[in-house]
Amino acid sequence: MAAAVEGAIRACPKCGSEAFRALGGYFSPPWQIVECPSCTFVYLRNPPEYKHLVSDFAWERTRVAEVERRKARSPIRMWLDSMTRWRAGIYSPGIAGTLKRLFTPGRVLDVGCGSGKKVPVRVPNYGSLNRRMLGAKWCGFRYPDHVYFTTKSLGAMAGDCGLKLKLLNPIRLPLDDNINAVLSSETASG
Repeated sequence: MAAAVEGAIRACPKCGSEAFRALGGYFSPPWQIVECPSCTFVYLRNPPEYKHLVSDFAWERTRVAEVERRKARSPIRMWLDSMTRWRAGIYSPGIAGTLKRLFTPGRVLDVGCGSGKKVPVRVPNYGSLNRRMLGAKWCGFRYPDHVYFTTKSLGAMAGDCGLKLKLLNPIRLPLDDNINAVLSSETASG
């Protein structure tokens, strides 16, 4: 089904350049991960239309198949990952309650941050050491719905929208597979 909803080729979403450098080791046919030589942003060159992301590629619809694919590819790593997360308390029931207290539930991509509102952001950390070590086997690659950022590219895109980026995990960021941050329209203080 993925080939049936493959999207049109697009320019760099950051700077608009048509030029690209293929990152062949990260391709998962038919999806093409590329890097813009002008601004170094890494993006999916042929994303599906948004309606297909919602109807065909939503996490709720693809999670089981994705977990099975990863188990088949790296069973020991998946087992170790599940044990580490369990012991770290990531699956703790208290985490959901904490997030609900910190952030009003809503659409993350609705960046209507007027009047000092804040939007939580959690995106794959393309700059992580884990991605550099594991290459194409990095857990952050999930086609076609993930967008890949470094702190530099996320901060630049936030700034282009008039938003301020505040990292929630700056100390562990080099080892973290995700960038956890808050976008806000509040002006920097001090």
